[in-house]
Amino acid sequence: MPLFWRRSSEDEKRQTLLARPNEPKDLGWWFLVSLAAGTVEEITYRGVMFALLLPMTRNRWMAAAICVSFFALGHANQKLSRMTFIGAIAIGCHALVWMTGALYLAMAMHFTYDFIAGIIYLRWARQMSPAG
Repeated sequence: MPLFWRRSSEDEKRQTLLARPNEPKDLGWWFLVSLAAGTVEEITYRGVMFALLLPMTRNRWMAAAICVSFFALGHANQKLSRMTFIGAIAIGCHALVWMTGALYLAMAMHFTYDFIAGIIYLRWARQMSPAG
């Protein structure tokens, strides 16, 4: 995240912060957004979509690659370099589900990543503000 942030223009940073926590009071709704994203996206991409694609493709790797591609495309509002990073995270989540046989750990990891990212964005928002 810090590498992407440093490479972003001031305009891109401001645009990014429109949908991220900017004040400590924003962390309440950000907690809910992170929880929903971690739960729903893991169920959708690592659970349902993978389960539907596996019998169609008859190949675990192909099914996972399609899920990863759609997961990354679902984050197309971000730059291509970030989508590539998000795709790598999706691969890690698939591996975690394969190793554990359950979605819960991937959901927890996804939620934790998103929520911590929100805290980091909050810090950057405060640094960018005129009073920060």
